[in-house]
Amino acid sequence: MPAAGRATVPDSALSRPRHIYIPYCTGDLHWGNSTVEYLPGVTIEHKGAVNAQSAVDWMMSNLPSPEVVLVTGCSAGAYGSLFWTAKIAPFYLPKGTRLVQFGDSGMGIVTEEFVREAYPQWNTAEAFPWEIVPSTLQGGRTNAEFAANNMSFLDFYYFAADTFPTVQWSQYSSAYDQNQAFFLATMVDDSYPQGEPPLADKLAWAALMRTQMADHAALLALPNYAHWIGAGDEHCVVPYNRYWWTVGPSGAKLSGWVEKMIEGHDVTTVDCASIEACTVGLEQ
Repeated sequence: MPAAGRATVPDSALSRPRHIYIPYCTGDLHWGNSTVEYLPGVTIEHKGAVNAQSAVDWMMSNLPSPEVVLVTGCSAGAYGSLFWTAKIAPFYLPKGTRLVQFGDSGMGIVTEEFVREAYPQWNTAEAFPWEIVPSTLQGGRTNAEFAANNMSFLDFYYFAADTFPTVQWSQYSSAYDQNQAFFLATMVDDSYPQGEPPLADKLAWAALMRTQMADHAALLALPNYAHWIGAGDEHCVVPYNRYWWTVGPSGAKLSGWVEKMIEGHDVTTVDCASIEACTVGLEQ
């Protein structure tokens, strides 16, 4: 499912199943179905949802009742993993398939303007899994209403986990993710320079991420949701060998945490928590 890159895979639950890889170049988080001309001669085909749906259709036809499906992806793929797990759940859950969602380094820490402008531009409402959204917020399921409700990505996690309580929902991020900090800064300032952001902007992103997490106590209380906040500022872990050596404060491995979910065991949130622990690996 939505993902990027490759890592060396030791013998594990991830080394045995089939992998369905959905590459990405549409700039819409795997959510869109629109054609937008941004400047004369600059037109982008936001067809991420169309591409992903093709892969999902193949999967449902050729793998109609697997024992377990893990939907994961890094960066934009993290957003896609939430969206498409909610889309496939009504098909697979009645068949007894266990579903696990793991979003890697896509925490949804964005500006309200981005939600109001980008999501409608991509025509997100067309393919969105509206069944997870409370009826009072659905309206006519249009892009205008989607933007007006200003629903956050953490809201989507709550809606999905509450709607599908037998699905395990989860995500990972480093505490000061440099890439997520960069994109947040560019949403605030169009002239923001390319390259790794300065320490101050990483700290600002981290503070906002912590604030938004704290504001979603209802999500954090759900037994089928958990996240892992790791040390440092690296972006994405699943495509890289560091997936296998990332450890939490207790010494437990991230890879083992994910395998527990795949095997149907409960997991709890892991957080580097202290400044001393979270800043290990943070580039100043």
